[in-house]
Amino acid sequence: LEACQDLIRLSLRGCHQLTDEGIRGLETLPNLEELDLGGTSVTSVGHLKACRRLKELDLSCCSKLTDDTIDG
Repeated sequence: LEACQDLIRLSLRGCHQLTDEGIRGLETLPNLEELDLGGTSVTSVGHLKACRRLKELDLSCCSKLTDDTIDG
């Protein structure tokens, strides 16, 4: 992800096989403002708290996500 440090917007919508391991490292993107994880298999997004500039996070249709894992 070193080459993506200027990335502002990322959509992984509909990547049904995408899991927590697949999004590990996104918290290292300092300029990320918009992230769409809709329809993925992520179960936890607590580590994304490190994305200080993140303004929009779409988690629609993430059926494996619970309130507890969002707060984590």
